[in-house]
Amino acid sequence: MKISVKQLLLLNNMIYLEPEEGPFPDLRRFSGMKVRDWMNAIEIAGIADDEIPRMTTAQEWKNIVKAAKRDYTVMEMRILTVYVDKRQDDGSKSVIFLSPENAEAIVLFKGTEMVAGSGQWIDNFYSGNMADTPHQIHALEWYRQVYRKYHLNQYEVTLTGHSKGGNKAKYITVLDHTVDHCVSFNGEGFSDRFFNKYGMEIMKREEKIENHMVDYDYISPLLNDIGSAFYYYGNNYGIGGFTENHLANTFMHSGENGIFQMDINEEGRPAEMSAFDEFANSYLRSMEDDEKGKALEMLNELLNIVLSVNQYMTEVFNAASTLL
Repeated sequence: MKISVKQLLLLNNMIYLEPEEGPFPDLRRFSGMKVRDWMNAIEIAGIADDEIPRMTTAQEWKNIVKAAKRDYTVMEMRILTVYVDKRQDDGSKSVIFLSPENAEAIVLFKGTEMVAGSGQWIDNFYSGNMADTPHQIHALEWYRQVYRKYHLNQYEVTLTGHSKGGNKAKYITVLDHTVDHCVSFNGEGFSDRFFNKYGMEIMKREEKIENHMVDYDYISPLLNDIGSAFYYYGNNYGIGGFTENHLANTFMHSGENGIFQMDINEEGRPAEMSAFDEFANSYLRSMEDDEKGKALEMLNELLNIVLSVNQYMTEVFNAASTLL
């Protein structure tokens, strides 16, 4: 893999530069063009807090755009295709970036919109009691289609994604031998049923998978993971509080003019999060399937309440910022 983990993280943050309302253009307009064309279409000065949702401030978004513009390799990538899966109620998005200088194809799956009740968010909890979820199956079908259509066998293929996007990337890597590398950011793991069904495939391909996680992320510990694990100190800043530990830009320690770094936590996952990991998985394994399904539904509802409160606080923050 020639594209760095830091560059993959940047791409995973850039894919969120598309709020329904705001200063960012629709990425689909730039299919066949360079990332440079996409980034140059964003007027940084026009990014304002009152137009930006998702517990992310205008300055955080500006840092992401500036970081992209500093990276020549990223800017020279070609946006081969952008796909929105309209079979899903939240329009799951996938993008293929080509890096000609590295002969590498980056297949990126956009992560969960942290909005209560969104389709991919609900699918996160289906995965705790299923071997294959609807979002995972559709992502695999799309990948196999584009692999043939765009002759990706000519490239070194890296799959990546954040949150549910990372889970999809790992799922496809296990089930399809054409993937060379997989880099997941805060992507959740898989159920016992998945391991029972695909044990042989996991053994063959788990060495291709890297998991990069913020040390206090609360989604990645929920289920059983595959591959190597790397932990980072997160930036718990902005307006979302603890829930920001799951955001893609929480990995980024940003300075001026788009310079950022990822700070590895050599001690790994903190003790309290490891305890949560052990408790959550032991608790789920102790249940019958019907009980497990109900427990996952309850956890989904609890997190929906948290997200609803944070979304309300985001709206309050945005309204207040317009008055200052």
